[in-house]
Amino acid sequence: MNKTINPKKWGITVLALIIIFVIAVGAAVYYVDPFWHFHGPTAGLSYPYVDERYMNDGIARHFDYEAIIAGTSIAENFKVSEVEELWGFTTIKQTAASATFYEQDGYVRRALSHNPDVKLVIRSLDATRLVTGPTDESYDDIPKYLYDENVFNDVRYLYNKDVIQRVTEVINYTRAGNVTKNMDEYGVWYPYATYGREEVLKGLIDYSAFTEEMIFTDEDAEAITLNIEENILKTAREHPDTEFVFFIPPYSAAYWYGMVKTKQLSYTIEAYKLAVSRLLTEGNIKVYDFSDKVDITTNLDNYMDTLHYGEWVNDEMLRWMHEGEGELTVDNYEAHLDKVKEIYENLEYDYE
Repeated sequence: MNKTINPKKWGITVLALIIIFVIAVGAAVYYVDPFWHFHGPTAGLSYPYVDERYMNDGIARHFDYEAIIAGTSIAENFKVSEVEELWGFTTIKQTAASATFYEQDGYVRRALSHNPDVKLVIRSLDATRLVTGPTDESYDDIPKYLYDENVFNDVRYLYNKDVIQRVTEVINYTRAGNVTKNMDEYGVWYPYATYGREEVLKGLIDYSAFTEEMIFTDEDAEAITLNIEENILKTAREHPDTEFVFFIPPYSAAYWYGMVKTKQLSYTIEAYKLAVSRLLTEGNIKVYDFSDKVDITTNLDNYMDTLHYGEWVNDEMLRWMHEGEGELTVDNYEAHLDKVKEIYENLEYDYE
């Protein structure tokens, strides 16, 4: 004898199953927590490193550290173990490819809010990021819900199809016998890079259209001043016991060749002069420049393109900074940057 299905009971059963499923999914995401939003790595699980913009805040929240490496892709190949060996501080990375000064400062500020006792911040000073707006961002889809204290928008994390996919990736990564790599490997791109003159020169273009000198205007100066003030100096003032170390990266000679050919060399040097002059107004900020290291910059085997150098150059820079080599001061920065301009103005390039 067939029993008639009670619609009310059927509806309650379906609703209960849906609720159980929703709770189970949220619980699984919370337990695995692939971006370490709620807690650090779960014991017994191994985590693959993914987009830094998703993982940075979790690292800043839940890891132990006394020093921070921040910046763009030119800082991603730094090894925290080198910082720990040289300075003696437990270190994390808060890097992100193409990050603007606003984004970089955001990562540093968040880390300092979680750990105000940080002693050292090492951060890049990219020429390509100097003349940007004080709140400019590189991407439109930055997961800002990961970076606030609003528990209500955590549902965007718990029930996000991309995050759920990351949960399965963590499980599969663990089942395959992998282990979570150390922080040296976080964000690095050097294992996948191809270096050498041929690769670098692919980035050069036809410069024949550039006939007029690029002028460093008052508007440019105002933009840099505001960018530095809002995204560096304010944070440094709020944390007087933290040392902030900035470095101008040793871009390749091919980069400087491009600046000469596009008539932007003087512009770039003037931009750096202003930025450095502003940075040196704070006693807890140090600035280093390695643009004059021509043994590095003219050897294109050190580079994958005109900007990005191999991790061995990152290692050298850490040693130089720790030893005080290449430090800019109020007394030497103008002469030093004039020297950099002279070097690349007069260098005999063989790229044509």
